[in-house]
Amino acid sequence: MLNNSLTHVSTQTAPLSFPAVPRRHAEQLPPLVRRQPLPPMRSSASLAVNNRLTGGGKGMSWFYELEQEVREYELDQLGLVNHATYSNLCEYGTYKLLDKIGFDAHIKLAVSEVTIKYLSPLKV
Repeated sequence: MLNNSLTHVSTQTAPLSFPAVPRRHAEQLPPLVRRQPLPPMRSSASLAVNNRLTGGGKGMSWFYELEQEVREYELDQLGLVNHATYSNLCEYGTYKLLDKIGFDAHIKLAVSEVTIKYLSPLKV
């Protein structure tokens, strides 16, 4: 039997975080799934200024090189890395770079925009 019921939705909404769990059910979750309060973060400017590798300021004045393995299914018929794979490779490189300069491995980053200029094909 199908039970249809209406749920009242408040017009005042808090910022949505994932996984989104209604408050009335949050207490029933195991401790590792419950949302933990986040410690206050320092501003990114102070992190960049205090970092010995970047030298502070905007942007980077050096390159970070990382060798990554490309799997066979990430290649097209010509043996070139598929264009959709580039952003995944860059994302992995970003986390490795952040780890190298001392950021916590559990930092949560949200990518809002990606622009890639393809200078030449990436052959394996």
